[in-house]
Amino acid sequence: MCEISAYGYKGGREELLLESVVRVEPQGEDRWRLLSLFGEERVLAGRFRGADFRQNRVFFDMEES
Repeated sequence: MCEISAYGYKGGREELLLESVVRVEPQGEDRWRLLSLFGEERVLAGRFRGADFRQNRVFFDMEES
């Protein structure tokens, strides 16, 4: 099984959001729920930027606070 790592970009910097992601669910406009293999959950506000399945990574542009 391949798990995905989720990364966010904010202010030109890349940040690891969650490792071992097994599910990404939309939660409304520009909101996402990430679930990990280990039961961790993270809800984030941002736009989906893309995915690289060769590197097992998904990317989000995070909203500025």
